[in-house]
Amino acid sequence: MRLIIILLCLFPTFAAAENPYISASQVLGFIATDLTGDGHKEHVVLYDLVESPSSGIVLTIWERGDGDEWLNARFSEDFAQSNGPDREPELRLAENGSVEVHSFSAADNPANWEKTLTVAHRHLDGREYPSYLVVGLKYEWNYGDKSGDRRTCEINLLTGRGELTRGTEQKVEVFTSSLAPESTDGWPRDMIPEQCFGG
Repeated sequence: MRLIIILLCLFPTFAAAENPYISASQVLGFIATDLTGDGHKEHVVLYDLVESPSSGIVLTIWERGDGDEWLNARFSEDFAQSNGPDREPELRLAENGSVEVHSFSAADNPANWEKTLTVAHRHLDGREYPSYLVVGLKYEWNYGDKSGDRRTCEINLLTGRGELTRGTEQKVEVFTSSLAPESTDGWPRDMIPEQCFGG
C-alpha cells in the first residue's frame, strides 16, 4: 500500500515527460535509495510506456526539490527490454548502493540470456556536474547447443576491467574494455561489446 501511495504521488508529474497518465500496472520496479550521497533518497522508477512502443521501457529518476516537490532528474527511454509478461525487466538494489536493471530473453529463446546494467551517480570526464551513468554491464547466456556452457561477460566501465567466463569448465578470461561509462539517457539498449563473445 505504501508503494502505491508513493507512486500515485509521482504519477501526475510524469506529464513533464509528455505522458499524461501512468497506471500502477505499468510500473515494473520502484526503489528509494540515496544514489547521490547527499543524505536524501532518490526515487528510481522502471515502467512500461505502452502507449508509446518506440519509447519502450523507461527508467526515470526523481530527486527531492527545495520544497516537497519531486523533480524528474533523468528520463531514459528504451532503457531495458520486455519479452513477455513473465519476462519483464526488474529493478534491484546492489550491495554497494547502486541500482541494477535486469532484462531477460523471451521464455522460448534457447540462449536464455539475462542482461544487467548497473546505474550509479558519478562524474563523467569533461562534465562539470555528476550524472546518472551506466557504470557496469553483465551479460549471461547459453552458448549454442553445448550443454553446460553458460557464458558470463561482466565489465566494470569505471575501471575498464572485463571478465568472460565460458566453457563447461567455466574458464575465466580477463580483458580490458575501452567502453566508457555513459549517461543512462544515451545508453544504446542493445549494446553488447564484441569482447563478450571472445575469439
